[in-house]
Amino acid sequence: MENLEQKMIYQYGKSNQEGFTLLEIVVALTIFAVAFAVLIKIQSNNISHIRNSFEKLEAIKFFKEQIYTIPQRETSDDQFSWKEERKRIEFGIKEIRYKIIDRGTGKEILEIKTYER
Repeated sequence: MENLEQKMIYQYGKSNQEGFTLLEIVVALTIFAVAFAVLIKIQSNNISHIRNSFEKLEAIKFFKEQIYTIPQRETSDDQFSWKEERKRIEFGIKEIRYKIIDRGTGKEILEIKTYER
C-alpha cells in the first residue's frame, strides 16, 4: 500500500502535506524582486525629471529677472549665466537665442528663441 501511495505522489506531484514548496517561494520572491526593481527605476526617473523641471523653472525665473531687469534675488546670480546669440534669417527677421547655463556644471539648462523684425 505504501508503495502505491509513493507512486501516486510522483505521478501527480501532490502529497498530503500542506504549505508551499521551496521552488514556489523562490519563484514568488524572484517575481517580487523584479517588480520592486522596476518600481524603484520608475521612481528614480520621476525624481530626476522633477529635478530637471525645477532647474528649468529657476532658469526661466533668472532669465526674466535679467531681461526685464526685475530686482534680482540673491541666489540667481550665483547659479546661472546666460548668452545671447543674434542672427539674421530670411525677410529681415532676426532670430535671438538666449541660452541659460548652470554655472556649477556648465550644462545648458534652457534655450529660448525669439524673433524680431
